[in-house]
Amino acid sequence: MVHTDVIRALLSNDNTVRRQAESTYTQIKAHQPMELATTLLTLTCFQTNSTDVETRMFAPVLLRRLVETEGLPNDATYRAQMKTQLLATLVQETQPPIRRKVSHVVAQVARQDASWPELLPSIVQLTQHPDPGMQVTALDVLATLAEYTGAKLKLHHEQLGNVFASFVASPTACTEARVAAWKALSAFVVHLESSDSLQPFSHLLPPFLQLLEGSLQNHDEVAARELLTSFLAMTEVHPSLLMLHLDLIGNAMLSTAQARSLSTDTRTLALECLLALFEHATQLFRSSKALLEAVVPCLLALLAELDDVPAWVDQFDDHKDEGTGVRVCDAGAGAIDRVAHSVGGKVLVPLIMPYIAQYLEESTSWQRQHAALFALGLMAEGSKDYLFQVLDVWLPRILDFLQHPHPRIRHAALFCVGQFARDFGVVARGKNFQTKYHGQVLPALLPLLSDAVMRNRGSAASVMSNFCHPEHCRTQYILAMLDPILSALFQALQTSPRQVQEQAITAVACVAKVVGDAFVLHYSVFMPVAAHLLTQSQGKQYALLRGKAMECVALIGQAVGKEAFLNDAKAVMDILLRHETDDSGVELQYLTQACVRIASVLQEDFVAYLPLIVPKLLQQAATKPDVVLVDWNDETAATDDDDDDDEHDGIHEIVVDVQGQGKKKLQIQTSALQGKELGLNMLYQLALDLKGAFVAYVEPALNVVLPLLKFQYLDTVRMLSGLTLAKLLEAAIAGSVVTSTAPHQVLELIFEPLLTALIEEGDLECIVGLSEAVASVLEATRAAADNGYRMGIPLAHLPTVFDKLLAVSHASVLRRVQNLSDSADDDEEEVNAEDEEAILQNVVDAIGWTIKQYKHDIVPLFVEHVAPVVNPYLEPSFPAVIRAHFICIIDDILEFGGAAVPPIMPTLLTHLWNSLEDTNPCAIRAAAYGAGICAQHGGMAFEPHCVPTLQRVWTCIQALEHDRVETEQAAARDNCVSAVGKFCLYRAHLVDAPTLLGLWLNCLPLQSDAIEARAVHADLVTMVERSNMDLLGENYVHLALVLKKFADILALDLDEEFEPVLEDETKARLTAVLQHIQATYPPAIVQSAWSSLSEDDQQVFASLQ
Repeated sequence: MVHTDVIRALLSNDNTVRRQAESTYTQIKAHQPMELATTLLTLTCFQTNSTDVETRMFAPVLLRRLVETEGLPNDATYRAQMKTQLLATLVQETQPPIRRKVSHVVAQVARQDASWPELLPSIVQLTQHPDPGMQVTALDVLATLAEYTGAKLKLHHEQLGNVFASFVASPTACTEARVAAWKALSAFVVHLESSDSLQPFSHLLPPFLQLLEGSLQNHDEVAARELLTSFLAMTEVHPSLLMLHLDLIGNAMLSTAQARSLSTDTRTLALECLLALFEHATQLFRSSKALLEAVVPCLLALLAELDDVPAWVDQFDDHKDEGTGVRVCDAGAGAIDRVAHSVGGKVLVPLIMPYIAQYLEESTSWQRQHAALFALGLMAEGSKDYLFQVLDVWLPRILDFLQHPHPRIRHAALFCVGQFARDFGVVARGKNFQTKYHGQVLPALLPLLSDAVMRNRGSAASVMSNFCHPEHCRTQYILAMLDPILSALFQALQTSPRQVQEQAITAVACVAKVVGDAFVLHYSVFMPVAAHLLTQSQGKQYALLRGKAMECVALIGQAVGKEAFLNDAKAVMDILLRHETDDSGVELQYLTQACVRIASVLQEDFVAYLPLIVPKLLQQAATKPDVVLVDWNDETAATDDDDDDDEHDGIHEIVVDVQGQGKKKLQIQTSALQGKELGLNMLYQLALDLKGAFVAYVEPALNVVLPLLKFQYLDTVRMLSGLTLAKLLEAAIAGSVVTSTAPHQVLELIFEPLLTALIEEGDLECIVGLSEAVASVLEATRAAADNGYRMGIPLAHLPTVFDKLLAVSHASVLRRVQNLSDSADDDEEEVNAEDEEAILQNVVDAIGWTIKQYKHDIVPLFVEHVAPVVNPYLEPSFPAVIRAHFICIIDDILEFGGAAVPPIMPTLLTHLWNSLEDTNPCAIRAAAYGAGICAQHGGMAFEPHCVPTLQRVWTCIQALEHDRVETEQAAARDNCVSAVGKFCLYRAHLVDAPTLLGLWLNCLPLQSDAIEARAVHADLVTMVERSNMDLLGENYVHLALVLKKFADILALDLDEEFEPVLEDETKARLTAVLQHIQATYPPAIVQSAWSSLSEDDQQVFASLQ
């Protein structure tokens, strides 16, 4: 079969003929690439193939791919002839679609061969062709060249700028050519870098807007969308280009987005352009108050564009727009969320709340009330702090709508409350949503679990799951309503369709997890229901329900504990292990997680199941990624509806621009990646829960997990790999005897690769995880060494370890300083500030664990390798939030450095004093802790510095606020109070201990810094145990105050809304102290002190009995 016949056969509708042609084509491509290129060029060119349009359409696609993969022949004459023929074809070809395909061949050849001096002049000259169609072709070629060879075209920015301007700004040029010019301009501009080269293009923005307006007025929405798409790409790369015309552009996008006469595609694309301005030019937008004020009502109006669909009450999903798959209201919803994240609550909340109040009052329009409620939920995460502050006023109004007669308004109110429960479950300081509002929310939510509209019933169960999140909700919030909640959920499981059952059974699991062993009374009711759903719900459509039933069984088991669950656990495990599931489906995820959760309950009794589970998890984690980089062309673009990020049948597709090669499509088998991540996560969990019982699987797990530190396709896999390695080390330690060398061998195997992965990692969240893993490894190593295991990083290797860790911290410091300097607004959220805080803390912890392990031996290494690097960060001029982290390293040296510390103590104290004289509570907190350490461990070397240090600490106590426990200042004050107590305990001969202890006692109890609170309260017990008369006073005059403080501490410890402020051991000692006081102190004094206590205080002491 000759080459031409093979090409034509590739287009055959006969599968057999086409497959044979594909096989033959592959062989020709491998063995005769030059001859194949000649054939394809012949079929591409109009001058050599004027009659067969079908092959002229197909051949350039194959030719471009061939040039890309095989390159150009080395024959210079052949190359020159190819270039000449391609340029001639651009002029002679009569079909515009074919000319576009030829332009991609031209661009690919230009990418491969830079010596084509006549190319650009020829194309520029072609833009002046009298035929508008040829002008469009020339501009299309320039756009394609920009995609493929943009870096080279930058040298001609003045010439090309004039060409583009001559069309875009020309009222006489045809619309199609003006649109093509704008597309070419946008493709070219993204490659420019300097402001000087960009500036000339700024004046073309008003003509662009006129062109856009004209296209819309002429009902040419296809052209309008092409203009908007190109504008969007330019905005994302060079938002500063829009600075002079921000209001003009913003208003144009607003008017387009609001125009109901336009298609959903066009409106949502204009909205996307507007959002790009918010996200990429946030500071510019903040400066335009008028534009911000115009955007807010627009977004609410879009959110209110809902049709009244009677069938809604019988559906569980909304029908999407037939064109884009997105309704205008959905686009508006996404926009509110993104705007909230972009500009923040400080800007958005004052702007939007008056409109929301107005919408909520419009009782004649359920759509507007629906929009207002949805908007509140959507903006919750991005406006978190500011919206939460006004929730006392707004929540009662929102809860009232849960009883509204219109089902869709009830649904919107449920959405809002569910978002609040999720997004406000964690707050910076103080009480979270569940703590503040459980008494209002739960009674209002309960009736919705029996709503006549099944969709709302399912939503109510979902909200219950959000509210009863185990990490956000405390047991006592649920206990008072536990019976009616579980009764309503039981009825929902018995009387509702599958979609509601899926939500209800998850809610049962969440409630069980929160109330813990209080669920035992309901165990016999719900466990059979969950088991029934697991075994009797058959068919693919019930896969999710079965998965949630597995989850429920496991979570109930965790809630009630091993004793109650053990009898059923074996039967449940037998069901799970016999269960047939699609290895790539969601059911597998639930099954695996359920097994691991049951393992956490059964502990050593689960070991028998490990041979059946762990090999599957190892296989999942070891799955090779199915990633393919394929060609992107007009055909695929058309079928993908211009989406840059799509997913079909478990394949995630991303269109990427590969420099020098144009657009490519990256195809990733998402199910395989998800399975890999799941397997790795479950290995982590098993090692965490089973500890030493997992030791037999440490080695095979290491073989799988270690290589994943370099896994390039999913950041979370690398992060989980690091964290899993740390848990595998802990399992190896827990499962080995003290004389075993296995734990040290594991340490040697994992530590260097883990540290290397941390140094080489570029993803910020992954750096957080890997730095945490390094710190965890060093913590486990130190603990093992303290328990007699012969393991640890050799002292000789620590300088290298320190260098790498400090390099990570230095990079983090630079990013954090940059973020702090870029924050023009004090209240503006710092970019990735939490991640940078975590990285610094992890690095400091890692160094700290080595100090704790090697103690005085490490001080010389600190002086030589650590101090020179961190000293600049300890200067008073350095940002205090960063400085505080490195003071913690000094604290560790002071606490564990022992006899090696005195020579360097004056230097270290200088840094502490500087921070004690600071106003930043973070720096004060760290330095105050160090001051207390000096008092306790400083020895004789600290005596000359004792009083000056104490004076600085006491000054901080007086300066810091003490009436609010949820502030950073209060936490810093707690550390200062702790330090004063240590001065009185360990340096009483140098200070006025009676006076100081009286002041110190009045500062108790502490609660802002729970760790320090527990330490200080233990110190108080210690002083009374030792009959410290400086504290008790002459003739026990302060005994009544001491008892009062004991009562206050106990009451605070009993309050489950706050973290415990007493260790169990301290509480036991306190009980013994009280008995000792009653038995040995003068009875009259004890009786007088006791009678001074209130009834509540006396009842608190009674709780100790």
